Amino acid sequence: MIRWMSDVKLREKLSCVELMHRLEIQDIVKVVQRNKLQWYRHVLRKIDDDWVKKCVTLEAEGARQRGRPRKTGKDVVDKDIDDLQIKPSDAMDHSK
Repeated sequence: MIRWMSDVKLREKLSCVELMHRLEIQDIVKVVQRNKLQWYRHVLRKIDDDWVKKCVTLEAEGARQRGRPRKTGKDVVDKDIDDLQIKPSDAMDHSK
């Protein structure tokens, strides 16, 4: 799609990264990661009694199924936080 938008053929051997830079398009992975962390920051700032905040820390009861456990939203957010080397306490500070 990026090649079509910029009218570049494969023969020209330009990388997708360079084409994205020319079109000033952000990487979709970074956009989704940023939006997830913005939502998580919003949830962390909620009061402790809020039902949304309770759902984030909810633990399922009972025996789990065989095999590798599924990734939870909390697991993905924790990995994003580690990748960006930020602290969850930064959620309260709007400037960070």
